[in-house]
Amino acid sequence: MYVSARKITAANGRMEDATAFATMLTQRMNEKLGSELGLAIEVGGDPNVLWLNGRWESLGDFQKFNEAFYADPQLVAAAAITDSVASVTSDQINRIHRAPGDRNAFAVVSTRRIQMENFVSAIAFMDELAELAT
Repeated sequence: MYVSARKITAANGRMEDATAFATMLTQRMNEKLGSELGLAIEVGGDPNVLWLNGRWESLGDFQKFNEAFYADPQLVAAAAITDSVASVTSDQINRIHRAPGDRNAFAVVSTRRIQMENFVSAIAFMDELAELAT
């Protein structure tokens, strides 16, 4: 299983607008793409950050979601508006490893951040690294 997270830092003084917009866009993505993304604010963390989180059975599922998202002109146009309420976004994806026989224990390994413009090539590179390492 993989867990993705997009860190969205609201522009100065725009946290309320960023939260409202991200909530609407998350709901629309879930409805249109059949995803189960969640939006969160970290209690005790940076008060100006939202996290858009998703769970994926495989990197292929994550890639299919991204392809469907970028193939939808309405979602792409809506996401472009994010620049008016957010100053910085960054993405990360983690693979969850579970201990044999114990469904409650898990570890996250090899966490990295990817700049969106390098996303596709970075995922391909990480997939090659994972194959080499295993």
